[in-house]
Amino acid sequence: MDEPIQVRVSGDNLDVLAQLSDQASRVLRSIGGYQVHDDLGVRMPNLRIDIDQDRANSLGIGNNQIGQVSQAAFCRPEGD
Repeated sequence: MDEPIQVRVSGDNLDVLAQLSDQASRVLRSIGGYQVHDDLGVRMPNLRIDIDQDRANSLGIGNNQIGQVSQAAFCRPEGD
């Protein structure tokens, strides 16, 4: 851990988290002497899909099919 100060914010609302992160970054930068690294990234939420492997297998559904359906359901077509 190279950072002398770490601030973590957590919650369900990504917009609120982004605002809080920006606010904390502004405060630390205004004090001076701090290099601020924001690892919130592109500000895209992560989705975790918990698969019941036994049930999926019994229905003949493989991980590849689940991945394809998940991608189709949550990814925007190019050009949008």
